[in-house]
Amino acid sequence: MYAFVINHFGNKPEYLKYEIYFLYSLRDNTQNDIIYMYSINDTPKEYVTIIESLKLNIITIPIDDNNITYNVEFNSSYKLFNLLRPSNYIFAFQLLKYKKICTVESDMIITSNIDDIFKLKTPSIVYYKLDKNNINNNIKISINKENMKEIINKCPKESFTNGGVILFKPSLENFEKLKENIKKIIDYKCIYPSETLFLYTFPKFYNLPIMYNMSHWELRVHKYTFPIKILHFNNYEYKPIQIFEDKTFNLHQMKNQIIKSILLDFKEKYYNKYNKKIKKYNL
Repeated sequence: MYAFVINHFGNKPEYLKYEIYFLYSLRDNTQNDIIYMYSINDTPKEYVTIIESLKLNIITIPIDDNNITYNVEFNSSYKLFNLLRPSNYIFAFQLLKYKKICTVESDMIITSNIDDIFKLKTPSIVYYKLDKNNINNNIKISINKENMKEIINKCPKESFTNGGVILFKPSLENFEKLKENIKKIIDYKCIYPSETLFLYTFPKFYNLPIMYNMSHWELRVHKYTFPIKILHFNNYEYKPIQIFEDKTFNLHQMKNQIIKSILLDFKEKYYNKYNKKIKKYNL
């Protein structure tokens, strides 16, 4: 058995709205379990009720992240939410009934079925230090002590990975390692602690083919011949739903035709189809 996991924290309704649209898309593009893992410390109960009411066969699982990523002193560079909180993906390592888990974030557009991601070797994450010939290959990567020193020294300002999609095998031993290593990553003042935490804990890992986590920034700069299965709107003022709702944003004038096409397809299939229903939740 395999499962996709979304980690929710906080009480900001706009993030729940992103998740709802994303969950409709994810359910259309997977036959596997979908788990909505939420923090008991700051997730409103009505958010969980709304997720369950979607009738998408989503499993809701509460987690207690107190003194792990919640109620922990961390100077987040991103003010809309604490960048330590995405490290809650570590709780999915406890889901021992599954052979593999894939954690996903909600500021993404899925373009086709993504169940074949579970055929990849684990643990996997997109690693930007590869050349363009290998960035879409599930190749093994080993980080030596000198490379790790560089990663730690640079982590207050940059990250070598993107944690929007992470693939791994559940393990209580690795959960405990990750939980312990969070303290060290906090001390290092990493700008994206969840990503550096992965590399620090798994110096031997596999590159996640970038087609499963294509940053819109990467796509604007480089041309690729392979299909894009997941487009990620990371580090961007506008998320897909904001783009559709902001009257000042002219989607038809977007220069990148691939991004434009993916957005228009998502708008037709999900935003236009579900926005009246989702508006009733008053998010």
